[in-house]
Amino acid sequence: MSTFSTRNRMYFLTLDGKQEDELLVDEMHGEEGVSQLFQLRLKLLSSESHFAPDEIIGKSAILRIETWDTGHSGGERHWSGYVSRFAVTGCIPATHDKSGDLFCYECDIVPWFWFMTQNEDCRIFQNLTVADIIDTVFAEFGYSDYKLELSKSYPRLEYCTQFNESTYAFLCRLIEREGIYFYFRHDESSEARHILVFSDNKDHNPRLEPFQVPFHHEGHAEGTDAVRKLSSTQQVRTRAATLADWDYVKRAPLSENTPTLVSAGSDLGLEIYRYPGGFTPASGAADASVGKHLTNVLMESQESSHLLFHGEGQVRSLTPGHLFELENHSLIESFNAVYMVVSVQHHARNNLMLPDSTAWYGNTFTLQSKDAIYRPAQVTPRGRVHGPQTAIVTGPAGNEVHTDDLGRIKVRFHWDRKVASRKTNTHDDKSSCWVRVAQLWAGAGYGTFFLPRVGMEVVVDFLDGDPDRPLVVGCVYNGPNPPPVAPADATRSTIKTLSSKGGGGFNELRFEDKKGSEEIFLHAQKDLQLRTGNCRTEAIGTSADLSIGKDRTESIGENAQLTIGQAQTISIGTSRAVTAGVDDYLTVGANQHTDVGANIAVTAGANHDLTAGINSAVTAGVNIDMKAGVNLVAEAGVVISLKAGSNSIVLNPAGVFITGNLVMINSGGSPLSAQKAQKAEKADKPSKAKDAIQSNAGKVSNPAQQLQAQALRNAARSAQPFCAECEAARAALEALG
Repeated sequence: MSTFSTRNRMYFLTLDGKQEDELLVDEMHGEEGVSQLFQLRLKLLSSESHFAPDEIIGKSAILRIETWDTGHSGGERHWSGYVSRFAVTGCIPATHDKSGDLFCYECDIVPWFWFMTQNEDCRIFQNLTVADIIDTVFAEFGYSDYKLELSKSYPRLEYCTQFNESTYAFLCRLIEREGIYFYFRHDESSEARHILVFSDNKDHNPRLEPFQVPFHHEGHAEGTDAVRKLSSTQQVRTRAATLADWDYVKRAPLSENTPTLVSAGSDLGLEIYRYPGGFTPASGAADASVGKHLTNVLMESQESSHLLFHGEGQVRSLTPGHLFELENHSLIESFNAVYMVVSVQHHARNNLMLPDSTAWYGNTFTLQSKDAIYRPAQVTPRGRVHGPQTAIVTGPAGNEVHTDDLGRIKVRFHWDRKVASRKTNTHDDKSSCWVRVAQLWAGAGYGTFFLPRVGMEVVVDFLDGDPDRPLVVGCVYNGPNPPPVAPADATRSTIKTLSSKGGGGFNELRFEDKKGSEEIFLHAQKDLQLRTGNCRTEAIGTSADLSIGKDRTESIGENAQLTIGQAQTISIGTSRAVTAGVDDYLTVGANQHTDVGANIAVTAGANHDLTAGINSAVTAGVNIDMKAGVNLVAEAGVVISLKAGSNSIVLNPAGVFITGNLVMINSGGSPLSAQKAQKAEKADKPSKAKDAIQSNAGKVSNPAQQLQAQALRNAARSAQPFCAECEAARAALEALG
């Protein structure tokens, strides 16, 4: 080992727990750039064969390289990182200096940020800025060697999803969208660490040391760090960027446009037009300023690669994200300017197998003028959801229904293990953004509306496959939530709800399609209201049964007509009251029978007419009273017959015939007065019918006195005219008339 060491060599590797001379760098190929993970691939030699890869990978490593400036002053540049790959590649037999066999290895050195390429997750961040998300993610991994050197304030992202993408790709996608880039500073004060820097303005970027870098033509002063070749390249880029979106809250399309500030290029009207533009959050409340910012960033990312400088040289200190000033370019004076290093490819050899040869280093690089705005290319693809998923509806503790004025709900996806900034598995109202629910029909205050409830499993689709734009498109049953119809009743279709809170009741509209048992079933747990704006038609093929537990009230604005093909039976438990505002007509085709258990009282405000086509019979068990305020007229076309006991008066065309045991005229008993009919009480509303009023007939004290037989006999004995009372009554009427 004494003749095989790092002495007089340019490159030095230190691995965690290993001595510097245990593994020697023979070749190095490296690549690093702005918004790019650096990777240094080293070919190593060692006289030892005991290196086990599992003891080295993941450990820290430092690669140092000697530098030389124009004054031949020695310096050093180093990279600190971690071993991501270590390979045993073979063995070289003993060399001519008989120092023994050499074992060959390879290793890759990467930054800590590289480990995030190996971490893939599905999670949701809510109401955080990009900087907040970076802080949250790195804190979870215990990483603090980073800086946020941002000159702008960035909007909070209402709903931001990492879905089946590495944490590295997720963060790159977010910062590219905002125009933020990153690079690495390898801390000179602590060789064991590097600093990951996020920036949005080159004015904050550090300078190389030394800041001035000379330009030397190829073949001149090969031993010094200098730029040997430099060329500029311009490319045609689009002339404008437009982002379009849809604000479903305002129901309006949105569009933001930014034209290019670069004059060179095509005038063909080239444009980048993207939809959706990504500046309408899940809540739908779009912010035009966010759209303008994103459009500007997109245009600037296109302009960043419009003019680039490519070169070659041996400047070992070139570091992406750092600034330097090129000097002494004698051929093209405009090349003597300040640049930012965009990328560097390193190629180096230590020539360990050639003891008499010196080490060699060269690089190729890409630069951008300091005066140009740098924005990273938007190349990291978004994680896409390929098809619908299911999720569980969530809400505040104790709530069965949770929604807002747009009928949106919140859900918890099965893959969501935690909510950003809050490690929890609780299904609550913080689990997602407000998610719209697709309905069968949706208009301005009309349509269908079925709101999924807390605990239900819903089907969620994603607009354009974007996990940040979920949309509930349906519900599905599961083990704890089985269908309301059993397999044995599979011919049933139903809409069945559940009373909230606590259940215990339901409303249901059910259809039974089983052959021979077809049925539509409607159940209202409490009240049922039916409203018809114009006409309602009901046709019942057979029977209709209506059972009402308490009261029934019907109000008809105009007319009502009831037609019954055969018989009608009405049974009333207590009273019935019918009120007609004007007339009441009852037409019976054959017979009418009225059976009253007690009394009948009929009161007519004007006339009471009773007409019988053939006969009219009135039967009273005791008395019949007839009384007229003025006249009482009894007229018959043929016979009037009055009979009491064995006595009678018959009036017919042949004459008047009086038959009695004793006929008295103007003599004998006094007549009875007829009892006045009692007035019937006014009918109340049908729902409060009054009892019928009882009518009492007048008492009969001496039935024989009501006959005029004795009076007629007395008149005959005294030679008075027959029926003088009738004659007197007639004379009185004539005098009045």
